[in-house]
Amino acid sequence: MLHRFYKNKSTSNNPFKYPERARFVAAQMLLYRSKPEDRLPTLLIIVVPLLGILTATKSFKVFSGGFKAVLNPYRPLSKDLRGQAASLFRLLSKSTAIVSAIGFLISFINMSLGMDFSYPDMRSVIFGNIAAALVAPMYGMVLIAGLFEPVVFNLKKRCDTERK
Repeated sequence: MLHRFYKNKSTSNNPFKYPERARFVAAQMLLYRSKPEDRLPTLLIIVVPLLGILTATKSFKVFSGGFKAVLNPYRPLSKDLRGQAASLFRLLSKSTAIVSAIGFLISFINMSLGMDFSYPDMRSVIFGNIAAALVAPMYGMVLIAGLFEPVVFNLKKRCDTERK
């Protein structure tokens, strides 16, 4: 699509005659410059360290037990396993926040290295790249607020009701 602007030198298709057209062409040139397969998927930046934590602590059984306890509240679960699951999900919640910040830094550095400042108007391109760099913290916050913290809350609530 971009090559037709440069092959055809007529004034109607010249992208540099109209500034908004030049911004659009510059943004598309930057987007098509890096291939999606060259970039590490952002979700892997978050999930791989969490799997590493589960592997290092050898707590896949506790992880699955915590989820089963939340999904089926009538399933009996030992007090020891419930406490371990709550502490494991709290650890995963804290480490997700750290990993998402590191993922943002990696994405931001990768974005900065791939930018070309020779384009006439970089403001329109920079905002798109910053939005792409903010994907890692968004994934992290979704995991924390939508998955880990509700499990911790539910497990603690079950512990408190059994004490009474």
